[in-house]
Amino acid sequence: MTFTPKKDQIVEDVLAKLRELAKLEAELLFREFENFPGSLPHMSKVISDAINITTDSIVTYLDVITESERKELFPLFRAHLPKSFVQLSTDQNLENVPEQYIKNTIASYIASKMVYKEGTKFIENLDKHRLAQTALLYIKKEKEISELIEALSNTNIPDQEKQKIVKLLEQGGTRTSLTLDFD
Repeated sequence: MTFTPKKDQIVEDVLAKLRELAKLEAELLFREFENFPGSLPHMSKVISDAINITTDSIVTYLDVITESERKELFPLFRAHLPKSFVQLSTDQNLENVPEQYIKNTIASYIASKMVYKEGTKFIENLDKHRLAQTALLYIKKEKEISELIEALSNTNIPDQEKQKIVKLLEQGGTRTSLTLDFD
């Protein structure tokens, strides 16, 4: 499959991805601006710094984990891509993607996700020596929370209560589960 016949769809998907990320950035920017002192340009730099510090930490960590651990994170690379790229790509096509690009994309995806969801103060307060491990644990816990929400949909809890539980899990479940051991 070639690029040209799918160009319009690819462009639309890239723009949709950019709009999604811009919305997350704007929401965090104004949330941080309301809660902490500083100008909007200052807040923008703080957000960028938090994402970059987290990304760099994760990239460095991805260099020392095992190949199988890195492969477990590969779905995050695909999640970052616009939908039409995923549909166009095959495993063979992805073999041509440089490994460092995949690592950087995964790290950036995780870092952005954490910063946009939890805010810059969350990142600033984490142990910098364990930032990457915390970020990977965050992704694991986020998946567990999604599975809990899915399981909740199959219960007999009344819809109004179910919606409240889902909202609580979505808002703070991942962050809270970082400090709890359910095993």
